[in-house]
This record gives sequence, C-alpha cells and structure tokens, in this order.
Amino acid sequence: MVMKEYFGANRFGQPTELYTLCHPDGLLVKVMTHGATIVSLKFPSRYGKETDLVLGHNSAAEYAGNTPYFGSTIGRFANRIKNGQFSLDGQTFQLSRNNGSHSLHGGNLGFDKRIWQSESLPELNAVRMHYLSVEGEEGYPGTVQTSVTFSLPNPTELRLEYHAETTQPTPFCITNHSYFNLAGHNTGSIANHLLQIPADQFLTLDKTFIPLEYRSVEGTMFDFRTMRRIGDGLESDDEQITSSKGYGHTFCLKKRIKDGLSLAARVAELRSGMNMEVFTTEPGLIFYTGNFIKAGLQGKHGCTYAPHHGFCLETQHYPDSPNRLDFPDTILRPGEIFKTTTLFRFLPP
Repeated sequence: MVMKEYFGANRFGQPTELYTLCHPDGLLVKVMTHGATIVSLKFPSRYGKETDLVLGHNSAAEYAGNTPYFGSTIGRFANRIKNGQFSLDGQTFQLSRNNGSHSLHGGNLGFDKRIWQSESLPELNAVRMHYLSVEGEEGYPGTVQTSVTFSLPNPTELRLEYHAETTQPTPFCITNHSYFNLAGHNTGSIANHLLQIPADQFLTLDKTFIPLEYRSVEGTMFDFRTMRRIGDGLESDDEQITSSKGYGHTFCLKKRIKDGLSLAARVAELRSGMNMEVFTTEPGLIFYTGNFIKAGLQGKHGCTYAPHHGFCLETQHYPDSPNRLDFPDTILRPGEIFKTTTLFRFLPP
C-alpha cells in the first residue's frame, strides 16, 4: 500500500509531500519529498507494539540547518571533500565549503535540502523520487539526473535503489543518512547495541575528519568482525574515537558477491529483541554514532535527542575519493549509468 499526504512547507516555504509504504504485520515507512528523507520506520517490537526505529522530526519545517541530516538522501557527494576542491581531467573545481575548509554532504544546499519530484509505484509497494542537479550547483560540473526508489518487497525489508546519469564528468557518491535506534528513537543511548561489520580494514581520520590511511582492525576498537557492544568503543580511550567524539569512520567492506548485494552490517538490541541487517553493492560503510547531535534537540512526539542516541550505517564509496587515487573511483562520466542498491532487513524479536 502506498499513501500520499501533505507534510507542510519546508523551511524555504516549499510544499512537501509525505509517502507512506506499509506491509501488514511488517514494516511501515514514511518518506518525504524534502531531501528524499526517511521520516519514520516502524516495525513490531517484542510485545507486538509498533516501534519507530529512526530519529527525526514531526514536520518538514523542522528539518532545518541545525538538523544533522536525519534520514536524508545525501549528495552530490556524501561525506567530505578536502578543502572543497578536486582536479578532474586537467581542470580544478572549487566547491562550497560548509564544514570548516571542507565540503560536506554536497555543500550548503545538498540533495538533503532540495525538493524531489515523486511518483507512486503501488505495484511495487514503492515510491520513486527524482532530482535534477544542474551544472554548477554547489560548484560541481555537469548536470546530474538522480533517482532513488524506496520499496518494501516483503514485510521485513526496505530496499533503496539509486540511479544517476550526468552530462559531464563529475564526482558522485550518494547514501542515506538515517539514524537508527533499535530500542526506539526516543530511548536514549545506543551504547548497548551489538554490532558486526565484516571488514578487515578501516580508514583513520585526521582532526578535521578527512581520511588518512588504511589500518587493520585487528586489536582495535574497530574490530567488529564478530558482534561486540558499541559502547565498548565509545567508552574507550582510543585516540581515533576520542578525537572524533565517537565513531564516524569508513569500514572497507569485504565483497563476497561481485556487483551484487553483500553483507555490510548486523545489529542487535537485547532489550527490544530487534535485529537488523544491512546489505549493499557499495565498497564502504561509514559507521557513525551521532556524535554531533546537539543535546536537547527536539525530536518526534515531544522527545529530545543527544549525542549517541542514534547510529548511521551509510553505505557508500570512501570520503575524499576525488583526491585519492588509492580509493575506489567515484567519477561518473557521460554515457555511464550509476546504479547501486542498499537493503535494510529487520528481523522479528
């Protein structure tokens, strides 16, 4: 079932629509056209009550500049590009700098702050959203046509399918920035969640959160090859974690299926009994623990949020890739079709 309703004006005064996708006795997901944003994701808990598992706000207008990208589609380039600058085919491009000297999540007005065109696909239990990013937007070359399809193929799975084409060569890296809490969006710290990530390496960060080098997870608080408590790292004195106020690092995934969906993460929350799996075609996963959520930030239904109240599992290519020849390529060229898929699976308690 796919339903559409008005969700109020966003902070720019633009009308916003909200789509609801649902499966009987399974997932219920709400997605708005401002930022192609997941506003709510509900799944039956251990006691049969629907629990909202993502952080967010009650109206489109609340998704303002100080909101930490709750549930948004991030682009044209997810995460950071160092000094907001890169060279491509002999030409240097300067992007908007909105994170110190760096460009973050597409710049001042990235995909997360744009109104997306939408179409209901009831036969697929899906909604598809489109955005045309014009040449020069936030300093990027080329005009890029992007679409994201949100679908519920069965009661336990949310599938995100991304598609893009460009008129000129351009960096392109897209992801979804939902903050999850498997005990419920309003239950506080995610420290007691258990996490598994099948990655032998992660990328260290400098003090401005730009990737430095590949490092083995062996013997570190970044070794999630078997399930471990997230709080063990958050409460540690690991320099990479303390300097970032938590996790915000890229894990280099071990791809088991070429060009297909491979496991990126498993999460379990013991109080609720909720379990979650993430599969993707992407080579990287940024595990972020909501380090910069402003304490007291107003959330849904009167609750407030604080740092470490939600975690993100951002499936994507690596940050600052346009400046790193040793990272997987992120340049999209004319005639190519960008396609990637991420699947979130929720397992009943």
